[in-house]
Amino acid sequence: MLGDRMSAMEGRMTAQIASIMELMTSQSSTVRDFNQLYLELRDQDARVMESQLVEMRQIVQSAVDHLSATEERIATANAAMEDRLISNHAVLSENLTSLMTNFTEHLTAEMGDRINDLENRTRVERRNAGSQDFFRNWAEYAAGFGDLNGEFWLAIIEVKAVQGIVHLLRIDNN
Repeated sequence: MLGDRMSAMEGRMTAQIASIMELMTSQSSTVRDFNQLYLELRDQDARVMESQLVEMRQIVQSAVDHLSATEERIATANAAMEDRLISNHAVLSENLTSLMTNFTEHLTAEMGDRINDLENRTRVERRNAGSQDFFRNWAEYAAGFGDLNGEFWLAIIEVKAVQGIVHLLRIDNN
């Protein structure tokens, strides 16, 4: 009986070992399949990442090329602007010199005309240093007062004497 029991137990153990071996073979196959799938996914991810990396490199290179082209256009525009500024400065200097020459000639002619006009003027009043008191009554203004070589008010009668002649009124604010 002991031998039968041992045989039965040995049979059960052999069956269990066979079952465990079968399970281990199945599990080993599953682990192998999982590892294979993992390697395939990792390779696929690596290819996707490599593709994305290549695409990103192309985008960066395109941006660098665009930036270089923009820098060249800016440098060209700056050079053209500098040339125009130099040219404009030369034209402005030439125009300013011409304007100053014309102004000086006009001013010289104008001063000559004014000097000639001064010789033909009738001066009604002259105030210089305050030697005369101009706060007077009407009779004194009608008669005139002061010194013709200094400060004075020309008599209204004298002003009336030159009434028929065309005059230019000039008021100096001294």
